[in-house]
Amino acid sequence: MSPLGFQRLDYWRPAGSSTSGCPDGRLPVSSESEMPRAPVNGIELYYQVHGQGPAVVFAHGAGGNHMSWWQQVPAFARHCRCVTFDHRGFGFSGDGVDGPGPTAFVDDLRGLLDYLDIEQAFLVGQSMAGWTCMGFALAHPQRVRALVMANTLAGIRRAVWQPGRGPGPAHPGGRAAPAGPGTRCGEGCHP
Repeated sequence: MSPLGFQRLDYWRPAGSSTSGCPDGRLPVSSESEMPRAPVNGIELYYQVHGQGPAVVFAHGAGGNHMSWWQQVPAFARHCRCVTFDHRGFGFSGDGVDGPGPTAFVDDLRGLLDYLDIEQAFLVGQSMAGWTCMGFALAHPQRVRALVMANTLAGIRRAVWQPGRGPGPAHPGGRAAPAGPGTRCGEGCHP
C-alpha cells in the first residue's frame, strides 16, 4: 500500500512480465512477445487491463500513450476493469506505411472492445482521444455507459468522429446522447 492507501499496481510493466533477475530492484525490459496486443483492423493494438468490475476505457491524447493514465488506473482499478491502449501510430501500436491513421481510431476502439469481450464501457477521452470516444459514442451508443471528455476539441465538427451522417434526432447538434435516465458513473467505479 502507498502512503495514500492505494494498492501498488505495476501499471508501467506489461502484463505477465516478471521483476525477477533485477538485483537493484528496477523493472526489467520485457520482450515484445510478452506485451498484450489485440489484432484489430490489420494492426496489433497494444493494450493493458487492470482490475475487475465495470469497464472504464482510458484513451490518450496526441502527446501521450497508454502510460498517460498512470495516476488514474491504480485508483479506479480497485473497483473497475481499467483498459488503456496505444492508439494506432502511438506507443507500441503500429499503423503501417500507408495506414489510415486517425480515421481508423473509432473502428480500432470497437475492435479492441470486441477482442476483450466488453459489451459496454465508460469512456474517458483526453485531448485527441475525444474524437475517438465521441465517434464511438455516436456510432455505438448502446455500448457506452458514460462519456467523459477531458481537455478536448472533439465537440468541433470533424469527419474523423462523425460517421458521414451528421447530427440527427438522437444526437441534436452533434452531441452524444446521455447514457440514459438514472445512469451515473457511481455504481462502484469511484474509489
